[in-house]
Amino acid sequence: RGFVEEEDYPSLEVELQSLQAVLKLAAKQTREDYAPEMTYIAVAKQDDMRIFSLRPDVANIANPESGTVVDDPKICFGSFPSFYAINQSTTKGTAVPAHFSVLKKPENMSMDFIHSL
Repeated sequence: RGFVEEEDYPSLEVELQSLQAVLKLAAKQTREDYAPEMTYIAVAKQDDMRIFSLRPDVANIANPESGTVVDDPKICFGSFPSFYAINQSTTKGTAVPAHFSVLKKPENMSMDFIHSL
C-alpha cells in the first residue's frame, strides 16, 4: 500500500509505546542521565510511483541519480510527513523509489536532516 493510514494508528501506538519502554529500560541500565530520543520511519518499497529527471541531452527523460529525494506535498500526502527517495542507481529499466513515512521524530530534527540520512 505504501502509506500509513488512520486504520494503522492503534497498532502503531502500541509499537511506539513498546519501543519507548525498551529505550527507557536500556537508558536506566546504562546511565542515569541518558535519555535517547527515537525516530521511527516506515519504509515501503512496493509502490507504483516512478520518478524521472528531465535530461535534454539524453532523450529528454532519464532515471534520477541515486540519492534523489522528492517531498512535494502533491505526491507525498497522508497523516504523517513522508517523502520518496531513489536508493540505488539504475542502468536498465526504471528506478523504483522507496516511500518513507516519518511516524515519530524529535521536535528539533528537521525533515531535511532525515532526508540526508
